[in-house]
Formats: sequence, C-alpha cells, structure tokens
Amino acid sequence: MRGLWILLLCLILAGLLVYAYFVNPIVTLPMILDNPEEYDGKVVRLGTEATVYERLPDGFVLSQMGRKIRALGNPENADAGDFVQIKAVFHKEGHLDLMRIYVAKRRRLKVIVSIWPALLVLFLVIKTYAFDKKGFYFKERA
Repeated sequence: MRGLWILLLCLILAGLLVYAYFVNPIVTLPMILDNPEEYDGKVVRLGTEATVYERLPDGFVLSQMGRKIRALGNPENADAGDFVQIKAVFHKEGHLDLMRIYVAKRRRLKVIVSIWPALLVLFLVIKTYAFDKKGFYFKERA
C-alpha cells in the first residue's frame, strides 16, 4: 500500500512538472536567437545563468550560454558580471526592450551558503536513519 502512495505522489509531481513546462516554458537566449521569427514581438523571460556582460548608455548587453544580445532600457543597479532575470520584448533585429529586471547580487555566494545547511541535514539523516528496503521506509538506527 505504501508503494502505491509513493507512486501516486510521483505521478502527481510529474504531472505538475509537465503542466509547468507547457504553461511557462523555459526560454533561453540561444533558442530565441536561433529562431528570431518565432519570438519576434513576444514577451520573453530570461534568467537561467543570464548575466550582464557590459553596461551601455541606453541599456546593457545580456549574456546567456555563450550568446549575447543588447537589451534597451534601464539596467537599474546591475553591473557587469551580475546575474539577472529579465522580462523583455524580443525584436528580430537583434535586441530586447526591457520591461522588468531583477538583479541577483552575490548569487553564487548565496548558493554556496545555502548548500551547507542541506549537507548538514543530509548528514544527520544518514547518521540517524537507515532505509528499510522491505518496508520501503526509513527507520531509526539501533
């Protein structure tokens, strides 16, 4: 019975992932630049490993996965090298009109700091509990 509940929960999780993929698909800069006609005039959200490559007087150059594009608009407090998430309108001529920007200052440091508590909890779980393959659950070590 426990296995059926686990299977049901995994199926629900998979369904939510499929739903998220179709409702809010991940769009990357290489995808946009490889198919400019498809994305022309559309609002796109970029954020996965997107960085400010260079600041310009009228905007900045956005870099993602080795590709670069000019973004026109106010970069706010974004400096070269900062990770950003943006919402912008793509134009097939090769630029973005910035609508919104979120600057993730010190993102790498935040990720590194957040890993330590997760590793500590994992260590404590492994030290305290053992997995019972027959019953398909964790039990306290003797």
